[in-house]
Amino acid sequence: MIIIIAQIIGYLAMLTSFLSFQMRTHRSIMLVQVITAILFAVHFLMLGKTTGCILNAAAIIRDIIFMYQDKSKFCAWRGWTVIFCIVMVVLGGVSWVTGDGFYAIFFTVAMVFNTISMSVHNPQNVRKIILIACPLAFTYDLLTKSQGGMVNEVLAACSAVIGLIRYRNKDTSK
Repeated sequence: MIIIIAQIIGYLAMLTSFLSFQMRTHRSIMLVQVITAILFAVHFLMLGKTTGCILNAAAIIRDIIFMYQDKSKFCAWRGWTVIFCIVMVVLGGVSWVTGDGFYAIFFTVAMVFNTISMSVHNPQNVRKIILIACPLAFTYDLLTKSQGGMVNEVLAACSAVIGLIRYRNKDTSK
């Protein structure tokens, strides 16, 4: 029963992720990404997958900071990207050792790219970088049997492409 509930939460996370890439502004993308990270952290916790859980927990904090880059000097500090990339690598390494094994590297590298994309203020560039992270995260999801995660990566890539096309000639930097 826990696995079924975990997969349902994974599908809810997938839905919010898809919706995030249809948002017009960086702040609205980040807000929906916070919700997505919360849902995926719970999903992976219920599946017993350390890497997915702790890296999504770190992403919650990262996404909140990045959401307020233009409103707070603290959050605007450009060093946050480097700090969060290091945090993702350290936590991914810890999760490799503590149980997820070699496939933790796929999600860790995906989350580093995801961190870079979330630090970019231009939504079009966010969408482009996400296209690099999707195949890596998909591999982790496949190996961990995260149904919602696998569908999420396919839909996130499709949503990012749709957003790239939809907003290709519009100013979306607000």
